[in-house]
Amino acid sequence: MSEISHWHIGYYDNGYCIEAIGFENDNESWDVYYPTDEKDKDLLKFFPAERDSVLGMLLFTVRNHDEGLLKFREWVENEYLPVLEQS
Repeated sequence: MSEISHWHIGYYDNGYCIEAIGFENDNESWDVYYPTDEKDKDLLKFFPAERDSVLGMLLFTVRNHDEGLLKFREWVENEYLPVLEQS
């Protein structure tokens, strides 16, 4: 079994613990997924992103970990938290 290259990124400000996982793709860039499960279904209807039944919601593709951290922080603060706080 081959090893899958991946890394974890998180947002931990103001008591939140929101995490995503980046997986290396065939183009030597990284697909960043927000893991989801049944408890997220009402919240996730606001995000029409591609979903993988195992990995979760595809947020974006980046070139490296640093870019992933920056884009994830922007996504959490500008998209996820506003929806979460209104739910």
